[in-house]
Amino acid sequence: MDESLTGLMSMSCYAYAGLPHNVVKLRLQTQGGDRVYRYKGVTDALVRIVKEEGIRGLGKGGTPNLACCLLSNPVENAVDGVSKNAVATLQLRKVERDDGMTLQAALEASFISIFVSTVSTVFENITSKLQFQRQPLAQRDYRGPLDCISKVFKREGMTGLFRGYSSVLLRDVPATPIFIGLYHAISPIRERTMGPETLFTPIVTATFATAASLAILYPADVVKAHMQTASNPLTLRDGFRLVFAHHGLRGFYRGGAAAAISGGMSIAAFAITVGIVSNR
Repeated sequence: MDESLTGLMSMSCYAYAGLPHNVVKLRLQTQGGDRVYRYKGVTDALVRIVKEEGIRGLGKGGTPNLACCLLSNPVENAVDGVSKNAVATLQLRKVERDDGMTLQAALEASFISIFVSTVSTVFENITSKLQFQRQPLAQRDYRGPLDCISKVFKREGMTGLFRGYSSVLLRDVPATPIFIGLYHAISPIRERTMGPETLFTPIVTATFATAASLAILYPADVVKAHMQTASNPLTLRDGFRLVFAHHGLRGFYRGGAAAAISGGMSIAAFAITVGIVSNR
């Protein structure tokens, strides 16, 4: 099968498989600002959204979410060479590792993330605004992605389309360096507790490193949701203050379970689709 078609199918499955829980995540992240808590948890949110908005309520923001996924890879490929050249100018001591967990790789990924985040912020902003709407179609501010882009641009200009950009950078740019740093920090502990390395020990180490890095960076995603859905623009500092004032430290982890389920379902759907298509 054509490689581009395979990529389209796999990324479509990735974007839509986790979308229902992505809607739930945003609702849980942003509820309570008016001291009204509509949802008691992931399951309650799923049931209530379907009852009040229909099954289509769990598919809100699907188009911009898919566009974001499809554009991320081309942007990564376009700036890959530039990132390698930029890191090379630092003249870091080269370290060869079979697993690729090096400082060079971390810096290159961070450099690429700046460009990917710049592109993805607009799509994530539109997705958040569409998912945040609970009213019937006739009463909604935005009828769809294009209508949302048009109205936001007219009301706030170009800066309105990039709402939450600082929080997206804070979430994405440090992700790979933190993951690699945690991977190296956990490896000695794993060696002492699990003994000699086996086929599964790198997977276990990577799993713990991923979970820990997500726990560190998830608050930025919560702040992003508030920045993108607030009636008036918020700075990054204001976003952190708002979440803490309303919910305390626990507020920075609202919707965490939904985020984990959404990510797991997206990755599983992507892997299954690639496996099926590759074997045809």
